[in-house]
Amino acid sequence: MIRVALLVQPPVLHGLIHSLLAGDPEVRVVDGPEPADVVVLSQTDPENDAVPLSMLQRAPRSRILALAADARRAVLYELRPHRTPLGELSRASLLAALRGAPAEAP
Repeated sequence: MIRVALLVQPPVLHGLIHSLLAGDPEVRVVDGPEPADVVVLSQTDPENDAVPLSMLQRAPRSRILALAADARRAVLYELRPHRTPLGELSRASLLAALRGAPAEAP
């Protein structure tokens, strides 16, 4: 079951998104303090990172789907841990890892 919170304006768009989700048995629209797996929000510019990143800081396991006000564009925000094997540690690979770039093989 995917729990979805809707923070969508205007009410017409909220109703449309809600009715689309209500038809899926794997989705439950949640309200209030209950944690959501996905938060759908509308904003003037869905690529403005401030609000979604702030929300992810408070709920890092959630995903944020930011919709443009016209609902024609969307951006998905999520924090995902990842793992990069570095191989045998050397001074070069250590410095490269600290800088965020893989070291070139000798």
